[in-house]
Amino acid sequence: MGLIKAHHLLTRPETDREQASINSISELGKLDGVEYTQVVNPPFTDLPPKDSCARPRDVGMEPGHNPSTGGYYLSPGHYGCYRAHADAIMSLPEDTEDMFLIFECDAILIPEPATFAEYVIKANELSLNRDLNFFSFGKPFGDVVEFESHQEAGSFIEAHAYLIPGSKLTRIKEVLDTTKWDVFDLWATYNFKVPVGYFYHYTAIQGDGYSLLDKQEVSKYPEVQSRLSVGK
Repeated sequence: MGLIKAHHLLTRPETDREQASINSISELGKLDGVEYTQVVNPPFTDLPPKDSCARPRDVGMEPGHNPSTGGYYLSPGHYGCYRAHADAIMSLPEDTEDMFLIFECDAILIPEPATFAEYVIKANELSLNRDLNFFSFGKPFGDVVEFESHQEAGSFIEAHAYLIPGSKLTRIKEVLDTTKWDVFDLWATYNFKVPVGYFYHYTAIQGDGYSLLDKQEVSKYPEVQSRLSVGK
C-alpha cells in the first residue's frame, strides 16, 4: 500500500476560514504514512477564457443566475477554482499505489485525523474494486446506488474533499487534456461516465465563511458546524 498524500488548495491562507481549514487538514500530516502539502493559488480576477470553456455563454465577471441561458454565470472565482484542481492533479505522479487527497481551502475534517485516514484507506480499496476515479468525503446529490459499505452517484457535487487513487491519474489527466473547463465538480460529473463513491456518513465539511465563488458568506453544513464548535 502506498502513502496518503494530501494536497490542500489555498487562496488566502491568512483569512479565518482558511486558517480553520489549515488547522484541521494539516493534522493529517502528523500521521505516519501521510504527507501534507499546501498549494497556494492567488485569486483569479480576470474575465475567464471563453474559448476553452464548456459553457462560453455563461462566462461573466460576477456569479449568479444568467437569464439568457437559464444557467449560472462562470465567474473568475469558478475558473480559479477549476485551475487549482486541474493544475494540482496534473502535477501528481502516475502509476503509483499512493492515495491522493485534494482538499479545498474551506475543508474541515469531522472525525479525528487517524480515523479519517482509515476512511481514506477504505475509500481507496472501494475505488479500486469498483473502478471509481473519484471518491468524495462529502454528501451525495441526486440518484444514488446503495452498496453495503458505500454509495455511488453519477453526480459529483461539492469537491471540497475527495480521493483519487494513483492508478486512476492517467485517465483523469487524459480527460483534463481533451475537455473544456467548467465548475470543477460539474466538469467531473459531465466528463466521466463512471460514478463517484460516497460513504453513508460524510466525513469532511465546508467550513462557514466568505466564499470567493459565491462572493458572500456561506454555511453549507450548519448542523455539523455547530456540533464541531461545541466540541472545541
